[in-house]
Order: sequence, then structure tokens, then C-alpha cells
Amino acid sequence: MAALPGVRVGAPRSGVVYEPRHPQPLNSSSSTVRDAFDVWAKDSFTVVQSDSEFRVLVALVRSHPEIRVVAVTDAQGKLVGVIPIRTIYDALFSDVFPAAALGEVSSVEDAMDIADELVHRTAGELMVEPSSLSLGETLHDAFIIKLHRENVSGMPVVDQDGQPIGYLDHMAIVPLWDQLDET
Repeated sequence: MAALPGVRVGAPRSGVVYEPRHPQPLNSSSSTVRDAFDVWAKDSFTVVQSDSEFRVLVALVRSHPEIRVVAVTDAQGKLVGVIPIRTIYDALFSDVFPAAALGEVSSVEDAMDIADELVHRTAGELMVEPSSLSLGETLHDAFIIKLHRENVSGMPVVDQDGQPIGYLDHMAIVPLWDQLDET
């Protein structure tokens, strides 16, 4: 597949460096996101700029079906939002089956609201407030406060400047669970 404009998959922005360490055993009370990131970071993470067109998002999910969330950055590479995969699928659905999207229209206002949603969008129009993890956060805070309470399957991991450097999902908790059997 040809490179998509404004898209990065699986590699930090030029100049952003993440140096993995030798993985340490994870501890549910003291380990950090960095520790889990060293053990279980997703190689395939996705970043698009906020002005990326909807067709770019479609091409991205077509070529990378493992994607669960797309990080959206500004022109300087700072995280400004995220697009859950469900949002992209919902937009695809309304494009392919517009009658289904119009099924509950009962007023002109409803029709106008739905028509706005049917217009092809940019990443900036589809994104929601950014949720992210930083390398220094504890796993407790990352899993309990962020991932679990926000009911998301994963989040971008950002560096100290707010630039995405990777992605961590719920499966990073598996090594902690495995250790329960060892005790």
C-alpha cells in the first residue's frame, strides 16, 4: 500500500525517541506504564494529523485491521484527540447505508443533524477529547482510572511533550495476571 499523507503507523514521529529497556517483572502496585510498555507495547499504533481526510482513515483501517484507536495530532505532532475505531465504523455504516441513519428522523432539525454526520469528515471533526497514558504513570492509575473507567480498550502513550510514541491496550495486564499463578 502506498504511504498515506499525514499518517504514521508503528513508529514515533521523527525526532521522538523511545528507548525500550530490558523488561522488568511487572508489579501491580509499583510498576509504571513504561514498565508495561517495555513488555507489551503494541508495534502497530496509528497517528494522523487533524486535517487528514476520512478516506485516509478508511485506508488506514483497511490496511491495519488490528487498530482500536487512532491518535490525532496537530501540525507539531502533539496529541489533540483520539478516534475510537467504532467512530470510524459508524461513519462507514452511515455512508454505506444512509437510509438506516435516516430511519429515526422525525423533524427537520433531526434531518439536518444527521445530514451533518453523513458529510465526509476529517480526523479533526471525528476525534474526541484525547485520552493518553504517560510513561511515568502507575499501572494502577493507567488501568483502573483511565482504561477501565473510560471503557476503552487502549490509549496512546505520549512523551513529555505530548507526542504519541506508542499504544498500550488492556492486554498489557496479562503479564500481571500470569504472575498471580506464580505466587
